[in-house]
Amino acid sequence: MDTFRKIALYVAGPLIGLFIAWNMVHIPPQIGLVMMTAAALFYPLMRWPVVGLFMIPVLETFTPWLRRMYYLVYSRPGVDPLIALGDIVLLFTLIGLFRAAGQRWSKMTPYQYIIIAYVLYVFVRSFVFCINPASRALAEFKYYGPPALLFIVGMIFADRSDIHRRIWTITILLGVAAAAYAFVQMLIGYSDAEKIWFSSIEFTTLMVNGTPRPFSFLQAPVALADLMVVASIAVLYVASRDVKLKILYLLLPIFLYALLVTSVRSNWIGVAVVMASWMLLAFVKNPAGRIASIVGMVILVLIFQAMQEVANSGTADPMAALTHAMPGSRYFNMFVTDRASAIYNPLGEHSFQYRMMLWTNLISYSFEPINFILGRGTGTLSADSLYITYLAEFGYPGLIFIAWLTLLFLHRSLVFSDSAADEESRRLARAMFALNAALAVMNITGTHIHYFPGDFYFWFFNGILTQWWLDKREMEKPA
Repeated sequence: MDTFRKIALYVAGPLIGLFIAWNMVHIPPQIGLVMMTAAALFYPLMRWPVVGLFMIPVLETFTPWLRRMYYLVYSRPGVDPLIALGDIVLLFTLIGLFRAAGQRWSKMTPYQYIIIAYVLYVFVRSFVFCINPASRALAEFKYYGPPALLFIVGMIFADRSDIHRRIWTITILLGVAAAAYAFVQMLIGYSDAEKIWFSSIEFTTLMVNGTPRPFSFLQAPVALADLMVVASIAVLYVASRDVKLKILYLLLPIFLYALLVTSVRSNWIGVAVVMASWMLLAFVKNPAGRIASIVGMVILVLIFQAMQEVANSGTADPMAALTHAMPGSRYFNMFVTDRASAIYNPLGEHSFQYRMMLWTNLISYSFEPINFILGRGTGTLSADSLYITYLAEFGYPGLIFIAWLTLLFLHRSLVFSDSAADEESRRLARAMFALNAALAVMNITGTHIHYFPGDFYFWFFNGILTQWWLDKREMEKPA
């Protein structure tokens, strides 16, 4: 048997080398690269499924950049197979976990059944009572179903604090890389592959006054903005673990600047919610103090709004002198200063007025009998709001489900931020409350859990909190 293995290795080595050399010179098409990647990852992920958890955020960050590089060689396909790379890794990870922890899978919890039922329902609604063609609805299913399975993965790894820390560390590294490349795009310009991509898309919100907003390696400026929010949370979580790690706080201004120049205003509010939530939970321990702090923050916001109104009534812009001397000030003025008015006066913004008209129409249509119960089906209409989108696509049951899930995760993370068994768990719960609160606000004008990074962190880490909750209830049962 040993002789046979040696012969097989001697034969396979040159063949694999020839195969690699051929594909280095002759770039395979997208579907070929996906198949080769799947074949190469199948055994490692079956053997070490935890590696898949670390691979998913890396792949989801850099796959859009790889897709654009392909446009230098191949024309843009109708449906790019490369978008399935993250889903393939997730599938192999789930199968590997099933093999490694088969006994634990046999003890399914009600929450796992709810998530599986949700995924199956969304899949069925790609075909039944769906106004979209089945092929398009099935493609849209990618943004709803597969990420939700990370909830189950999170429950399995709920007691692995070492894995939690590594994922947050990877997040910081991805944030640094993405912010650096965004600055390159803003200050130096876009690559030839990215310019080809501009000419092949109908993406009107990418531009501000004809200038593309930075998007770094990701698929859109909003995805970059989301990554900067999550990376900021990662810094708060990791830096609070040790005095030596507090140097990481120096990354926060970099992430915040990269977030600002994406010009995604809902994320500006989101990162403010993150900072307020973290400080509130970390430094104010009693409920009365937290309520007083929230009231104080609201008063400060109102004062800021009044000051902006006064400033706008004059002839001079108080921000102009500050932003004029900043690096990339032309872009900062275009993407930040000129668009900040929507924060303190949203009703005067055209895009918000359009959203209000769209939401009003969708709510009125939702009272039709079929739309009330079933909606229009998977992926039929992105209403620039997670809540209105679920209402339009799955009716009022869908709206109730996503609202219940949002409030449930907020409650669980808030409870464990004070009552978790150890400081490490309390830090993770604070990080998740900050993320859940930010997503709850940002999803009013977006669908941030339907793409990376929101989908990965929302589902995986809330799965962890849910398993903690079940363990807590189990321990509290009378003997």
